[in-house]
Amino acid sequence: MKKQKTYKVGVYLRLSRDDGDNVESQSITNQRAVLDSFLKNSKEQLIVINEYIDDGYSGSNFDRPAWKQLMIDVNNKKIDTIITKDLSRMGRDYIGMGQYIEREFPEKGIRYIAKEDDIDTLYETPGIEYLQFKLMFNDLYLKDVSKKIRRVISTKKENGEYLGWKGIYGYKRDPNNKHKLIIDEEVRHIVERMFNLVLEGYSPRQIANKFSEEGIPNPSCYANLKRGTKTLSSNLWCARTVEELLTNPTYIGHLTQGRRKKLNYKSKKEVRVPKEDWIIVEGTHEPIIDKDTFVYLDPPYRPISQTANFTSYNADCFDDNEQKRLASFIDEINLSGAKIML
Repeated sequence: MKKQKTYKVGVYLRLSRDDGDNVESQSITNQRAVLDSFLKNSKEQLIVINEYIDDGYSGSNFDRPAWKQLMIDVNNKKIDTIITKDLSRMGRDYIGMGQYIEREFPEKGIRYIAKEDDIDTLYETPGIEYLQFKLMFNDLYLKDVSKKIRRVISTKKENGEYLGWKGIYGYKRDPNNKHKLIIDEEVRHIVERMFNLVLEGYSPRQIANKFSEEGIPNPSCYANLKRGTKTLSSNLWCARTVEELLTNPTYIGHLTQGRRKKLNYKSKKEVRVPKEDWIIVEGTHEPIIDKDTFVYLDPPYRPISQTANFTSYNADCFDDNEQKRLASFIDEINLSGAKIML
């Protein structure tokens, strides 16, 4: 009698509300129960080596800790069979899923089972025939859910609800209302000083160098210190950070969000959004900076002076054409090596 093969199983479970998962039907507990029943009733020697859980990770990509560990165990020959409740638990990215199921798994001798989609790559199960359609459907579902979530988020922002996980530098989330900002008195003076230095003629680069030399924690380091997290990034300030702070209307009490956005629903990369597309709601919180001293931008949304001598002025005093002529004049003055204050 032929000896039955033993399969080394990795059970993979995933849940993400960002994917629009129905919490009750797709819960980790439910997935585990379905697969436990399947394994118990199987006539094959399916031995569970480990259970891998990514709770709270989107299926739009495979940048997930438990999945990465599963792939390490696959490469180390600890696992030769992967089981999920259905295809969407493994992922919803059409291209990525196809890469794994049709190329990487076969090349590495990995058997994949999606129980409720009737897919078992060891056999010609009925689900295999419709694999591409199911992968495409899951991807389209993710895209549709992503659009709906973006609309909800946009509406909340337009209603003046702050949606960041931490406050903008100089502010913190109100402990009584996480969607409202209150001033962080610990660094308020840093923000005020930054704007005052601009009025004294300092450029963003000069301000960044000054703060770095004085050992003032930059915004990301400060946020980590407040959370008690060790920072791996540099404590140095950069000119871009300073400029982003100086041009943020949040400091005059106008909540400004949507200054960056992801390229698409699959990518983590963010790109800058033109100023005309920012979501700005006026008078949502206490200002740190007086409106008259705020650093304004000219129509192309760059500092009015492109030289190191970053210049501020009260925009209410000039119309758009006057601002353009003023910008040209300031550029000429700065190119000559002189400094100008308005």
